Amino acid sequence: MTSFYQSSYGQFFFTEAMGSRIIQVHATNGQGSLLVQLSGGKGLSRFFTTKAVVWHGPAGAPMPEAFDDMLTRLHEVIPWYTLFVQFRMAEERPELERPFRAHGYRHADRLNLLTPAGDTQTAWDQMSPSRRREVRRSQQGGMTTSNRPTDEQVSAFYELLRHRYRHRVRKPLPDLSFFRSFNTMTSDGSLPGCFIVCLWQGKVVGGIVCPMTPGETLYELYVAGADQELSKYHVYPSVMATWTAITEAGRLGCHTFDFMGMGVPGKPYGVRDFKARFGGRWVNPGRWNKIYNPFLYHLTELLYNLHHWLIVPWK
Repeated sequence: MTSFYQSSYGQFFFTEAMGSRIIQVHATNGQGSLLVQLSGGKGLSRFFTTKAVVWHGPAGAPMPEAFDDMLTRLHEVIPWYTLFVQFRMAEERPELERPFRAHGYRHADRLNLLTPAGDTQTAWDQMSPSRRREVRRSQQGGMTTSNRPTDEQVSAFYELLRHRYRHRVRKPLPDLSFFRSFNTMTSDGSLPGCFIVCLWQGKVVGGIVCPMTPGETLYELYVAGADQELSKYHVYPSVMATWTAITEAGRLGCHTFDFMGMGVPGKPYGVRDFKARFGGRWVNPGRWNKIYNPFLYHLTELLYNLHHWLIVPWK
Protein backbone atom coordinates (compact mmCIF):
# COMPACT_ATOMS: atom_id res chain seq x y z
CA MET A 1 0.00 0.00 0.00
CA THR A 2 1.16 3.54 -0.79
CA SER A 3 2.47 5.42 2.24
CA PHE A 4 0.22 8.08 3.78
CA TYR A 5 2.70 10.72 2.69
CA GLN A 6 2.50 9.75 -0.99
CA SER A 7 -1.26 9.19 -1.12
CA SER A 8 -4.30 11.39 -1.63
CA TYR A 9 -4.43 11.61 2.18
CA GLY A 10 -0.93 13.03 2.12
CA GLN A 11 -1.93 15.64 -0.45
CA PHE A 12 -4.87 16.66 1.73
CA PHE A 13 -2.62 16.70 4.80
CA PHE A 14 0.07 18.90 3.25
CA THR A 15 -2.32 21.38 1.66
CA GLU A 16 -5.18 21.62 4.15
CA ALA A 17 -3.39 21.04 7.46
CA MET A 18 0.15 22.26 6.79
CA GLY A 19 -0.68 24.94 4.23
CA SER A 20 2.09 23.78 1.90
CA ARG A 21 2.23 23.77 -1.87
CA ILE A 22 2.24 20.37 -3.53
CA ILE A 23 3.81 19.28 -6.79
CA GLN A 24 2.89 15.92 -8.30
CA VAL A 25 5.24 14.25 -10.72
CA HIS A 26 4.34 11.13 -12.68
CA ALA A 27 6.59 8.87 -14.71
CA THR A 28 5.77 9.07 -18.41
CA ASN A 29 5.23 5.31 -18.49
CA GLY A 30 2.87 5.48 -15.50
CA GLN A 31 5.18 3.32 -13.39
CA GLY A 32 5.28 5.59 -10.35
CA SER A 33 4.71 9.06 -8.95
CA LEU A 34 6.09 11.62 -6.51
CA LEU A 35 4.17 13.87 -4.14
CA VAL A 36 6.49 16.76 -3.31
CA GLN A 37 5.91 19.15 -0.40
CA LEU A 38 7.07 22.70 -1.10
CA SER A 39 7.32 24.84 2.01
CA GLY A 40 8.67 28.29 2.68
CA GLY A 41 7.77 31.91 3.18
CA LYS A 42 6.24 34.43 0.82
CA GLY A 43 7.60 37.53 -0.84
CA LEU A 44 11.35 38.00 -0.53
CA SER A 45 11.57 35.40 2.25
CA ARG A 46 10.81 32.61 -0.21
CA PHE A 47 14.35 32.94 -1.58
CA PHE A 48 15.73 31.95 1.82
CA THR A 49 13.17 29.40 2.97
CA THR A 50 11.79 27.30 0.10
CA LYS A 51 12.58 23.61 0.27
CA ALA A 52 11.18 20.54 -1.43
CA VAL A 53 10.69 17.36 0.59
CA VAL A 54 9.55 14.00 -0.70
CA TRP A 55 8.30 11.91 2.21
CA HIS A 56 8.50 8.15 1.73
CA GLY A 57 8.71 8.49 -2.01
CA PRO A 58 8.41 7.44 -4.67
CA ALA A 59 4.98 5.82 -4.67
CA GLY A 60 4.82 2.45 -6.30
CA ALA A 61 7.88 0.46 -7.25
CA PRO A 62 9.33 2.22 -10.30
CA MET A 63 12.27 0.73 -12.12
CA PRO A 64 15.44 2.87 -12.20
CA GLU A 65 14.66 4.16 -15.70
CA ALA A 66 11.19 5.34 -14.67
CA PHE A 67 12.57 6.96 -11.53
CA ASP A 68 15.27 8.71 -13.54
CA ASP A 69 12.47 10.12 -15.70
CA MET A 70 10.61 11.35 -12.59
CA LEU A 71 13.70 13.11 -11.26
CA THR A 72 14.18 14.84 -14.61
CA ARG A 73 10.56 16.01 -14.56
CA LEU A 74 10.85 17.09 -10.91
CA HIS A 75 13.85 19.28 -11.66
CA GLU A 76 11.90 20.93 -14.48
CA VAL A 77 8.92 21.97 -12.35
CA ILE A 78 10.26 22.99 -8.93
CA PRO A 79 10.90 26.75 -8.47
CA TRP A 80 14.41 27.87 -9.39
CA TYR A 81 14.90 29.40 -5.91
CA THR A 82 14.34 26.08 -4.12
CA LEU A 83 17.22 25.71 -1.66
CA PHE A 84 17.32 21.93 -1.64
CA VAL A 85 15.40 18.76 -2.39
CA GLN A 86 15.32 15.96 0.15
CA PHE A 87 13.94 12.43 -0.19
CA ARG A 88 13.14 11.00 3.26
CA MET A 89 12.93 7.34 2.47
CA ALA A 90 10.71 4.87 4.33
CA GLU A 91 12.71 1.83 3.29
CA GLU A 92 16.01 1.01 1.67
CA ARG A 93 15.76 1.23 -2.14
CA PRO A 94 19.22 0.28 -3.47
CA GLU A 95 17.91 0.00 -7.02
CA LEU A 96 17.34 3.78 -7.04
CA GLU A 97 20.91 4.70 -6.12
CA ARG A 98 22.10 5.04 -9.72
CA PRO A 99 19.47 7.60 -10.83
CA PHE A 100 19.83 9.51 -7.55
CA ARG A 101 23.58 9.88 -8.01
CA ALA A 102 23.23 10.65 -11.71
CA HIS A 103 21.08 13.66 -10.78
CA GLY A 104 23.53 14.95 -8.19
CA TYR A 105 21.97 13.62 -4.99
CA ARG A 106 24.04 12.54 -2.00
CA HIS A 107 23.06 9.82 0.43
CA ALA A 108 23.00 10.32 4.20
CA ASP A 109 22.41 7.55 6.72
CA ARG A 110 19.35 7.93 8.94
CA LEU A 111 18.13 5.32 11.37
CA ASN A 112 14.54 4.48 12.18
CA LEU A 113 12.64 2.14 14.48
CA LEU A 114 9.58 0.12 13.45
CA THR A 115 7.59 -1.37 16.31
CA PRO A 116 5.04 -4.19 15.82
CA ALA A 117 1.64 -2.90 16.88
CA GLY A 118 -0.81 -5.57 15.78
CA ASP A 119 -0.69 -7.44 19.09
CA THR A 120 -0.69 -5.43 22.32
CA GLN A 121 0.94 -8.17 24.37
CA THR A 122 3.82 -8.52 21.91
CA ALA A 123 4.31 -4.75 21.90
CA TRP A 124 4.31 -4.74 25.71
CA ASP A 125 6.75 -7.63 26.01
CA GLN A 126 9.33 -6.08 23.68
CA MET A 127 9.59 -2.89 25.75
CA SER A 128 12.38 -2.60 28.28
CA PRO A 129 11.47 -3.32 31.93
CA SER A 130 11.99 0.34 32.80
CA ARG A 131 9.54 1.43 30.08
CA ARG A 132 6.88 -0.99 31.31
CA ARG A 133 7.43 0.25 34.86
CA GLU A 134 7.00 3.88 33.75
CA VAL A 135 3.73 3.07 31.99
CA ARG A 136 2.38 1.24 35.05
CA ARG A 137 3.43 4.02 37.42
CA SER A 138 1.87 6.67 35.19
CA GLN A 139 -1.42 4.79 35.18
CA GLN A 140 -1.27 4.18 38.94
CA GLY A 141 -0.47 7.85 39.46
CA GLY A 142 -3.73 8.88 37.84
CA MET A 143 -2.59 9.79 34.34
CA THR A 144 -5.22 9.30 31.64
CA THR A 145 -5.30 9.87 27.89
CA SER A 146 -7.82 11.21 25.39
CA ASN A 147 -7.84 10.71 21.63
CA ARG A 148 -10.47 13.42 21.13
CA PRO A 149 -8.86 16.53 22.64
CA THR A 150 -10.70 19.83 22.86
CA ASP A 151 -9.36 23.01 21.27
CA GLU A 152 -8.15 24.12 24.69
CA GLN A 153 -6.30 20.83 25.19
CA VAL A 154 -4.71 21.10 21.73
CA SER A 155 -3.51 24.61 22.63
CA ALA A 156 -2.06 23.36 25.92
CA PHE A 157 -0.23 20.55 24.13
CA TYR A 158 1.11 23.04 21.60
CA GLU A 159 2.62 25.16 24.35
CA LEU A 160 4.49 22.13 25.67
CA LEU A 161 5.70 21.28 22.18
CA ARG A 162 6.70 24.85 21.36
CA HIS A 163 8.76 25.09 24.53
CA ARG A 164 10.55 21.84 23.65
CA TYR A 165 11.31 22.98 20.10
CA ARG A 166 12.49 26.40 21.22
CA HIS A 167 14.85 25.22 23.93
CA ARG A 168 15.90 21.72 22.86
CA VAL A 169 15.03 20.71 19.30
CA ARG A 170 15.72 24.11 17.70
CA LYS A 171 13.92 23.31 14.47
CA PRO A 172 10.94 24.97 12.73
CA LEU A 173 7.51 24.10 14.10
CA PRO A 174 4.13 24.66 12.43
CA ASP A 175 1.87 27.15 14.14
CA LEU A 176 -1.12 26.24 16.30
CA SER A 177 -3.54 26.22 13.36
CA PHE A 178 -1.85 23.11 11.95
CA PHE A 179 -2.49 21.12 15.14
CA ARG A 180 -6.08 22.33 15.36
CA SER A 181 -6.68 21.34 11.74
CA PHE A 182 -5.09 17.94 12.24
CA ASN A 183 -7.26 17.29 15.30
CA THR A 184 -10.41 18.34 13.46
CA MET A 185 -9.67 16.21 10.40
CA THR A 186 -8.73 13.07 12.31
CA SER A 187 -11.78 13.49 14.56
CA ASP A 188 -14.23 13.82 11.67
CA GLY A 189 -12.61 10.99 9.72
CA SER A 190 -11.42 13.04 6.75
CA LEU A 191 -7.79 12.22 7.59
CA PRO A 192 -6.54 8.89 8.99
CA GLY A 193 -4.61 9.20 12.21
CA CYS A 194 -4.97 10.22 15.84
CA PHE A 195 -4.21 13.09 18.21
CA ILE A 196 -3.68 11.91 21.79
CA VAL A 197 -3.20 14.06 24.88
CA CYS A 198 -2.12 12.95 28.36
CA LEU A 199 -4.02 14.36 31.34
CA TRP A 200 -2.90 14.55 34.96
CA GLN A 201 -4.60 16.44 37.77
CA GLY A 202 -6.84 18.18 35.26
CA LYS A 203 -4.01 19.46 33.07
CA VAL A 204 -2.55 18.50 29.70
CA VAL A 205 0.96 17.26 30.44
CA GLY A 206 1.84 15.60 27.14
CA GLY A 207 0.60 14.23 23.86
CA ILE A 208 1.39 12.81 20.45
CA VAL A 209 0.31 13.55 16.86
CA CYS A 210 0.15 10.59 14.46
CA PRO A 211 -0.96 10.35 10.81
CA MET A 212 -1.67 6.87 9.45
CA THR A 213 -1.53 4.66 6.40
CA PRO A 214 -4.80 2.72 6.94
CA GLY A 215 -4.25 -0.94 7.64
CA GLU A 216 -0.49 -0.50 7.65
CA THR A 217 1.35 2.04 9.78
CA LEU A 218 0.81 4.75 12.37
CA TYR A 219 3.54 7.44 12.33
CA GLU A 220 4.89 9.51 15.21
CA LEU A 221 4.96 13.04 13.86
CA TYR A 222 5.16 15.15 17.04
CA VAL A 223 5.40 14.13 20.70
CA ALA A 224 6.02 16.13 23.85
CA GLY A 225 5.58 15.81 27.59
CA ALA A 226 6.53 17.37 30.90
CA ASP A 227 8.50 14.27 31.95
CA GLN A 228 11.37 16.17 33.52
CA GLU A 229 9.05 18.14 35.79
CA LEU A 230 6.76 15.24 36.68
CA SER A 231 9.17 12.34 37.07
CA LYS A 232 9.40 13.14 40.80
CA TYR A 233 5.73 12.16 40.97
CA HIS A 234 6.46 8.95 39.04
CA VAL A 235 4.39 9.94 36.02
CA TYR A 236 5.89 10.02 32.52
CA PRO A 237 3.65 11.69 29.90
CA SER A 238 5.92 11.19 26.86
CA VAL A 239 6.19 7.49 27.66
CA MET A 240 2.45 7.23 28.24
CA ALA A 241 1.66 9.12 25.02
CA THR A 242 3.91 6.84 22.96
CA TRP A 243 2.60 3.64 24.51
CA THR A 244 -0.99 4.79 24.00
CA ALA A 245 -0.24 5.54 20.34
CA ILE A 246 1.24 2.05 19.87
CA THR A 247 -1.89 0.44 21.31
CA GLU A 248 -4.08 2.80 19.28
CA ALA A 249 -2.26 1.70 16.13
CA GLY A 250 -3.32 -1.88 16.81
CA ARG A 251 -6.88 -0.83 17.56
CA LEU A 252 -7.03 1.06 14.26
CA GLY A 253 -5.89 -2.03 12.34
CA CYS A 254 -2.23 -1.13 11.81
CA HIS A 255 0.56 -3.68 12.19
CA THR A 256 3.41 -1.16 12.64
CA PHE A 257 4.20 1.95 14.66
CA ASP A 258 6.83 4.07 12.90
CA PHE A 259 9.00 6.26 15.16
CA MET A 260 9.95 8.46 12.17
CA GLY A 261 13.61 8.97 12.90
CA MET A 262 16.38 7.74 15.20
CA GLY A 263 19.16 10.04 14.08
CA VAL A 264 22.56 9.42 12.50
CA PRO A 265 24.38 6.13 13.24
CA GLY A 266 27.20 6.57 15.73
CA LYS A 267 26.20 10.11 16.70
CA PRO A 268 24.79 10.63 20.22
CA TYR A 269 21.09 11.42 20.11
CA GLY A 270 18.98 11.59 23.25
CA VAL A 271 15.73 11.08 21.35
CA ARG A 272 17.07 7.76 20.04
CA ASP A 273 17.84 6.63 23.57
CA PHE A 274 14.26 7.44 24.59
CA LYS A 275 12.65 5.66 21.65
CA ALA A 276 14.90 2.60 21.64
CA ARG A 277 13.50 1.28 24.92
CA PHE A 278 10.14 0.71 23.25
CA GLY A 279 11.74 -2.05 21.20
CA GLY A 280 11.25 -2.97 17.56
CA ARG A 281 13.15 -3.45 14.32
CA TRP A 282 15.97 -1.08 13.43
CA VAL A 283 16.26 0.08 9.80
CA ASN A 284 18.44 2.58 7.95
CA PRO A 285 16.36 3.92 5.02
CA GLY A 286 18.49 7.06 4.77
CA ARG A 287 17.92 10.30 2.93
CA TRP A 288 18.92 11.58 -0.48
CA ASN A 289 19.76 15.28 -0.64
CA LYS A 290 20.51 17.76 -3.37
CA ILE A 291 21.41 21.42 -2.77
CA TYR A 292 20.09 23.61 -5.57
CA ASN A 293 21.55 26.99 -4.66
CA PRO A 294 24.67 26.47 -2.52
CA PHE A 295 25.18 30.16 -1.78
CA LEU A 296 21.63 30.81 -0.59
CA TYR A 297 21.51 27.46 1.20
CA HIS A 298 24.62 28.05 3.30
CA LEU A 299 23.72 31.69 3.95
CA THR A 300 20.27 30.66 5.17
CA GLU A 301 21.75 27.94 7.35
CA LEU A 302 24.13 30.43 8.96
CA LEU A 303 21.41 33.00 9.63
CA TYR A 304 19.05 30.38 11.02
CA ASN A 305 21.64 28.98 13.43
CA LEU A 306 22.59 32.45 14.64
CA HIS A 307 18.94 33.27 15.25
CA HIS A 308 18.18 30.13 17.23
CA TRP A 309 21.38 30.06 19.24
CA LEU A 310 21.72 33.76 20.01
CA ILE A 311 18.25 35.34 19.80
CA VAL A 312 15.58 32.73 20.61
CA PRO A 313 16.94 31.80 24.08
CA TRP A 314 16.58 35.45 25.15
CA LYS A 315 12.93 35.74 24.15
